[in-house]
Amino acid sequence: MFSLDSASSSSLSSSPLSSSSSSSATTSTTSAFVPMSDPIIPVFIYNVTSVSTMGGRVTIMGAGFMADGSAISLTVGTYTCSSITLVTVNTTISCVMPSGTGFGHIVRVRVGNSTSEDTSVVFQYAPPSIISVQSTSTAGGVITVQGTSFGDDSRFISVNVAGQPCSNVVVRTSHSIISCSLAAGGSGINQVVTVSVAGQSSSRSIFNYDPPSISSVQSTRTSGGIITLQGVNFGDDSRLISVNVAGHPCSNLFVRSNHTTISCTLEAGGTGINQAISIVVAGQTSSSNIFNYEPPSITSTQSAPTSGGIITIQGSSFGDDSRFIYVSVAGFPCSNVLVRDAHSTISCYLEPGGSGVNQALFITVGGQTTSRKIFNYQPPQITSISSSGSTSGGLAVISGFSLGSLPANLIITIGGSPCSSPSYLAPHSIFSCTAPPGAGVNVTVSISVSGLVVHSPIFSYAPPTVSRVRPVPYNGGLVVIEGTNLGHDPVSATIIVTVDGKPC
Repeated sequence: MFSLDSASSSSLSSSPLSSSSSSSATTSTTSAFVPMSDPIIPVFIYNVTSVSTMGGRVTIMGAGFMADGSAISLTVGTYTCSSITLVTVNTTISCVMPSGTGFGHIVRVRVGNSTSEDTSVVFQYAPPSIISVQSTSTAGGVITVQGTSFGDDSRFISVNVAGQPCSNVVVRTSHSIISCSLAAGGSGINQVVTVSVAGQSSSRSIFNYDPPSISSVQSTRTSGGIITLQGVNFGDDSRLISVNVAGHPCSNLFVRSNHTTISCTLEAGGTGINQAISIVVAGQTSSSNIFNYEPPSITSTQSAPTSGGIITIQGSSFGDDSRFIYVSVAGFPCSNVLVRDAHSTISCYLEPGGSGVNQALFITVGGQTTSRKIFNYQPPQITSISSSGSTSGGLAVISGFSLGSLPANLIITIGGSPCSSPSYLAPHSIFSCTAPPGAGVNVTVSISVSGLVVHSPIFSYAPPTVSRVRPVPYNGGLVVIEGTNLGHDPVSATIIVTVDGKPC
């Protein structure tokens, strides 16, 4: 630009191009051209794109970007944006931001002597974003978070899980992987986790604690009781824990050791093995594990005669449902099982036919069987013996109880000698045998039924009777006495003969 004064008019009038001025009598004074400085074009910014904390090329849109890129400089807060490129004359430039974090960085663009002055348009690095979060135990531990725009300086990073800080943040891979230590005490699923980097927070992501897992379960009787579970990720708050055994809740939960050991009270009524047990902690359920009730155990057994009958068995873990109870004696079932006292006393009907001692007794409840228990039948009892009593022997009929039913299992002696050829007239109560020759009263009868023995001095031979005495000379001699039941062995038998009070 320039201005024209009176001197310049005089100079122009002396120019040969101006004939009209040659006759003028006035004198003009000319003035030199004075150039003005280059115009200052204002620079404005109205938008700046964002990039990850890793840095990268950003685009600035505005006005006044007239020079080539080499005449433009640009600062973003304390950062220098390099490699400036004029994308569109006057309106758009781009540059490369270094890695960094945060927001509210004032952008200043200088083009020649003009600098943008608007501080309302600021640059921010992209906020952190979570892609995945590694779970951990309810006892706490190190978790790993993967995502973007985490930066590379742990001092500016904070992690929050379910409202609690995750401490000791470590940058594992710049901008994308961090880890931190989560304190014990949390549990459950869908816990909110956020990452903040230099004041910018990620959107909410979901964190799940490791689900509970059972490693062992203490058994209990069918009458119920306290059971103890061991495992991991049980948490430390019994209000958030529930235990289920075979579809039934286990009540009165108590945390014995935080996160690893709990106990609860199992109600009466269950039996058997391979019952499903699971634990739920804050909405997370363990995989199913196996719970076994204690097997039945026998403490005492009522005996029965060989004719059978109802026997009573006492013990523990018998359950309360006779449909699941099976009793066998010597390999034979004991039927009509009846629960007399839940879990501890049952009765059953033992069929006739068994005998002896040391018979195997087993009880099976819900698939679990007792160890072998000894069952003894009642020993035989003699109530009466019917016989001719002849000292030469003969048929004897013996009556009583628990006498068995198999002759092969029966051994009878009278006075120590066998009563042979036993035969049952009524199993278990009456049999006959051939009594041996003998003599005397209160002779001991011994009966053995499969090893169970009774001794009873109940048998008496008939007394002797004299039917004829052959006469002898007046001066004595051999006397011949005839009769019945005079014995059979004068050597072994005690035979005493008197004649008129005098020994013969």
